[in-house]
Amino acid sequence: MNPVVRELSVNFVRNAVAHLSQRYPGKILGYSLGLQEEHEIKYGQTGYQWRDYADAAQEAFRKQAGASLPVINYTNDIAQGIPKVEPLLHAQKQFRESRLKDATCYYADAIRSQGGRVMSYFGEIFTAHDAIYATSIAEQLTDCLDIAVIDYNFYDGYSLSPDTRVLPMLANYMASVGYKQIMVGAYAEQWEQLNKSAELLPIISRTLTTSLAQPNVIGYEVGGLQKRLHPHHTGTLNLDKLRSLRVQRPAPATASTAPRLTIGILASTTNYYVWHGDRSGGINVHREALLETYNLLSRQPDFDVHVIGEKNLSEGDPLLRRLDAIVVPHQAALPASIKQQLTAYWKKGGTLVQDMRLGEFDENGKPVFDWMHEVFGIASIAWKPRGGVFLTGDGQILRLRPSRKLYTGYAAMTPRPGYRLLATDILSKQQGIMVRGERTLAFGFTPQLVEDATQAMWQQVFVREIVNAVRCPTPATCKTPLPRP
Repeated sequence: MNPVVRELSVNFVRNAVAHLSQRYPGKILGYSLGLQEEHEIKYGQTGYQWRDYADAAQEAFRKQAGASLPVINYTNDIAQGIPKVEPLLHAQKQFRESRLKDATCYYADAIRSQGGRVMSYFGEIFTAHDAIYATSIAEQLTDCLDIAVIDYNFYDGYSLSPDTRVLPMLANYMASVGYKQIMVGAYAEQWEQLNKSAELLPIISRTLTTSLAQPNVIGYEVGGLQKRLHPHHTGTLNLDKLRSLRVQRPAPATASTAPRLTIGILASTTNYYVWHGDRSGGINVHREALLETYNLLSRQPDFDVHVIGEKNLSEGDPLLRRLDAIVVPHQAALPASIKQQLTAYWKKGGTLVQDMRLGEFDENGKPVFDWMHEVFGIASIAWKPRGGVFLTGDGQILRLRPSRKLYTGYAAMTPRPGYRLLATDILSKQQGIMVRGERTLAFGFTPQLVEDATQAMWQQVFVREIVNAVRCPTPATCKTPLPRP
C-alpha cells in the first residue's frame, strides 16, 4: 500500500531481470515472485499470528467493509456440528485476494517488460490445518504467471504424512484452472528435522513420477534434503540423498479408442476457509474426501478426471463445457452463487454427484440446511450416529460400520417423488443412503473413505453409480447389481 516502496521495488525488479538475463542468456527458466499481503494471517497450533501489518491495508478494509479485519482464533470442527459464524470471513478473503492479484500482476509486468518469464509458488491448497489463508488466489493469476510451482512438504500440520496423492491432485487442479506450465515441489524439511528423510525418498520418487505423467507438468523441485555440518549452522545439500531419487517421466499414454467419461471434481477453497483447523476424527476429513475421490477416480481407465475450482463453474469456461459430470466431495461450505452455477450446469444437461453435505453452510459458516435438495430430490435428512444396514433393489444387504474417517455415522435421506432410493435403510423403508434422480446422485456418507473390510465394495459402488448417473439419465434405468460384499 506504500507507493514509494512499490516504485522502488518495481525498479529493482526491472534492473535485476535485465542484468541477470544479460549475464546468463538462455539459462534462466523464470523469475519467481514472492509476495506477502499486508494483513496476512497464518493459522498455527499456537494460535493466529499477524505476519505483516500495514495501517493502510487495515484502513482500506475498514472503508470497504465498514468494519475492522476479523481475527479468527479458533477451530471449526464439523464433527461438532455447526461452526461459529464469521460474518466477514468471505469479505476478508476477497479483499486480500484482490490486493494480491493486483500486486502480483504489477510486478509480473515488470519482469515481462525485460523479456523474462514469471514464476510463482503456491503451498498446498485445499487444506485447513496450517494453511496460509487465501490460497485460492491461484485461480486468479493464470494471465500473470508463465509457470506455477505447487508444493507439498509431506506434513499434515501435526505429524509426518507420507502421502503420494497430494502433488498429482494439486498439479491436476492447477492445469484445470488454466496454467499451461506447472512444476511440482517436494519438500522434506519436516522429515529432515526428525532424521527420517531417508524414509521419504521412495515416496518423493513415486509422487513426482506420477505428477510428471500429466501433460502440463514440465519439471519438479526437491527441497529440504540437507547435510547439517553443525547443529547451529545451516546445512548443505545432501547430494547422496538427491542421487538416490528415482524420478522418471513416464512414457506417453497410448490413446484409447474406447469412449471415456470426463469427470470434474469440485474443490472449493471456500470450504477450506470455513473449516479452518478441522481435525474431525483426527484428520482433515474435507481434504481426505477430496484426495481419495481424485485417487480413486483417476485410476479408472475410462475416466478423464479434472480437479476443478470455483473459476471453472463460470459460464463459458471451456473445461466446464467438456464435463459429463461434476462430483462434489464433502464441500460442506459453499456460497449460494456456486450452488446456483452447479444448478445451471445440471439444467443444461450435466450430471451432478455429491458424497454428502453439499453446501450445507454458506461462505461465512452460516447453516442453510440444504444440500441443493430440490436438484438432488432430498425431502428430509435424519442423522444417525452409528453405522447401519441397507437393502438394495435386488435384495443385496450392505453394511456400513462406524469408522474414524466416517466422523458422523450417516445421513438417512427421504427422497422426493420421482427420485429413487438405491440403498434403503433396513429399519426404515422410506429412508436410505443413496438417492438417484435424473442425472443426479446423492450419498448420505462418504463411500470413498470406508476403511473396514467392505472398503473395496463401497468404492466399487461409488464408481459404478457415478457411471450409471451419467449414462442412464433416468433413475429407473441401470439396475446393475451391486458388487457382493
